[in-house]
Amino acid sequence: MKTTLHTQEFKTLHQQFDSMIQSKNYKTGKGKVYQACVKEFLSWMEQENITSIDQIVSQKVTDYLEYLISRPNKRLGGTLS
Repeated sequence: MKTTLHTQEFKTLHQQFDSMIQSKNYKTGKGKVYQACVKEFLSWMEQENITSIDQIVSQKVTDYLEYLISRPNKRLGGTLS
């Protein structure tokens, strides 16, 4: 499943993050993992009706971490440890 961002602010943030990752010259794969994680986080925030970085509060980050723990692991079939 491919994650799509809908909010322009989040699209811009993700593009800026991509540029920063590319400038760091991470080893093959490592930068892509970081990019995917940030994109998934921003997409989840959109699903929670958060459309600006200013709206992200610590409780939402905690909620996201709880979501990560409980969601199925796509590759291994179980949940994340």
